[in-house]
Amino acid sequence: MIKKLAIAFLSVLILSCSSSSEEQRQKIPDGTYRPSGFHAFINHGQGNYPVSLVKADTLYHLFYTTGTDEWGHLSSTNLLSWTPEISFPTKTEGIGEVIWDTRNFSGLNAEWYSFQNLDGAIHMSYSVNGLQWDEYTNNPVIQSEGIPTIIWNDDLEIWILTLSSGNNISIHTSTNLIEWQEKSSIAAAIDISRAALMKQNEQWVLLMQGESLYYQLGDFDGETFSSDRAIVNYEGVVASKGAILKTNDEAVFLAKNISDHEQLPTFTTPRSITLDDEVLKLFPAESFSNEIVGKRRAKLNRLFTDGPSWYSFYANRAFNKMEIVITDNSSELRITWNKSENNINVNGSALASENVSEILLASDYSQETITVDILIDHASVDLFLNKGAFATTILTFPDTFFSKVEVFLDDEMYDANGVLYDIGI
Repeated sequence: MIKKLAIAFLSVLILSCSSSSEEQRQKIPDGTYRPSGFHAFINHGQGNYPVSLVKADTLYHLFYTTGTDEWGHLSSTNLLSWTPEISFPTKTEGIGEVIWDTRNFSGLNAEWYSFQNLDGAIHMSYSVNGLQWDEYTNNPVIQSEGIPTIIWNDDLEIWILTLSSGNNISIHTSTNLIEWQEKSSIAAAIDISRAALMKQNEQWVLLMQGESLYYQLGDFDGETFSSDRAIVNYEGVVASKGAILKTNDEAVFLAKNISDHEQLPTFTTPRSITLDDEVLKLFPAESFSNEIVGKRRAKLNRLFTDGPSWYSFYANRAFNKMEIVITDNSSELRITWNKSENNINVNGSALASENVSEILLASDYSQETITVDILIDHASVDLFLNKGAFATTILTFPDTFFSKVEVFLDDEMYDANGVLYDIGI
């Protein structure tokens, strides 16, 4: 008999503060509140790993774990400003998958589907409205355990489910979200917490998350993923259990930040996933461009800001060391890229203690002209090199708001031409 999972419209609202006026606002060290900028910021339960990032019509939905028997739920029109929604009950404290689809492949006349790892198998629930959920009568739908990720592929006209457990990734396919067939499996050389198989820019790519973010290019014939390419470590991203949104129009990655500090943003900025000349790139999602309310061009050290901003400049001079200094009136953040030592060091009085202070680099990001993009909000700085070939989030505690960016090449001031975009959130 189908068991009804009714959602109580009580105190399970995901409120980051005590009133609607304080939703998505973040406490800073002096005890006041400020908007959390580009990040989803929550204070609901514990852990708070992304479960799924879903787009339903024009609204984005982010589901996340709470360490309890419910998944939290936020919604957004732009992936930047988030509104708490009613969470829904689960039978697992772990990560699963949520799907929105209006084509009724399942024949259940539902639009929402959730997949959870329970008792060593994958169970499915479904909902017409995302509020009241029914357990599927013939659960489990897959007799294997692991963390599922599900992506639809138009070319093959199938749902592709990757199930990750340890270093094993099994690939399952379905045409109706109910009947799944295991087609093949992959023994990865690293432990994988979550994987996704998707086609991007006409190229199949297997995204793998563990201690970092990894990817491998290859071919997929509807059953087997094959590749003679090496697994590539996308440096700078700590992503043990990030969520991936894949539609015909966009691919977006969002992960948990490295800190559980209540005054720091919970998740990273949303990043578009692209492939450029077979190199995976993570760059600010298209929604950032849509929220630009001002644009100024000048020498970089003459561009000042007092709110969420996007700095962009390029370095077309040879150097061994690049130092980026970001300051407010009394605190600073220093990002030092040392090519000869193959690392990026981060320090300064505004650096959150939870942040990694050194990033070791295996790849060479040098090229004739190096592009640098920096996103600045109230508690983080995001650094992008070469249009997303490298990306990292740096958590910060500035005394006020970072207002100025200066660049030094081999300890000399580099008077770069820059562009400053004001983000209207």
